[in-house]
Amino acid sequence: SLSKKLPSAVITFNPHPRSIVDQDTALFQTLISIEKKIELLHNFNIDYLWLLPFNKDVSLIGADKFLSDYIINCFNPKDIIIGYDHRFGNKRKGGKEFLIKNSKKYNYNLHTMEAVLYNKSPISSSCIRSFLNKGSLSDANACLGRNYELDGRVIKGQGLGKKMGFPTINIEPFINNQLIPASGVYCVDIKIKKKIYTGMCNIGVRPTFYKSGKEVIEAHLFTDSMVECYGRDVCIS
Repeated sequence: SLSKKLPSAVITFNPHPRSIVDQDTALFQTLISIEKKIELLHNFNIDYLWLLPFNKDVSLIGADKFLSDYIINCFNPKDIIIGYDHRFGNKRKGGKEFLIKNSKKYNYNLHTMEAVLYNKSPISSSCIRSFLNKGSLSDANACLGRNYELDGRVIKGQGLGKKMGFPTINIEPFINNQLIPASGVYCVDIKIKKKIYTGMCNIGVRPTFYKSGKEVIEAHLFTDSMVECYGRDVCIS
């Protein structure tokens, strides 16, 4: 923790609070699976991670109680680090001013991280969602600091691509509410059983083949070797 050589801890919620408190929760789309979030935090050498289950009861906990019962009681922190616009507690009453006011009472130092800018605007999950919905993957990836990923399983398609000499795999995402980028054709890396293939991925409807207009995520691997894909777990980057 900073220069004091203290262990570091991250508190995050599962599922995402917006999936519970938004008026139309069915419209909420997540950017990342909880498994991927754990993997990324592990790469930053975080010592402790608390996945706090989020539900309507938790959403009603006030900022005072959350600070005293959850943060102070469980961690007794010497330093608390937040983003410049971070808010917590019922009605989002906890924030920078609230934490400064309570810092002497609980004997911690508050550190506020400034916004990271992209094209002169703060990077946020909202701007990343906007880029993905427009199909601007280069902008979304620049804000993420990594390539956007979809994890899923290869499912049985109609086999029409194979008949035309252009075999494809159809992918069903593991997370029902993960944000799928805008319809289009993308250059992708496809990870299957720890091996990565370059490929082309089509996202969208195929009215030529599917009269139902069902949206599909299908990819073609650029390889001459036979790859057993059906039923496999894949990651599209």
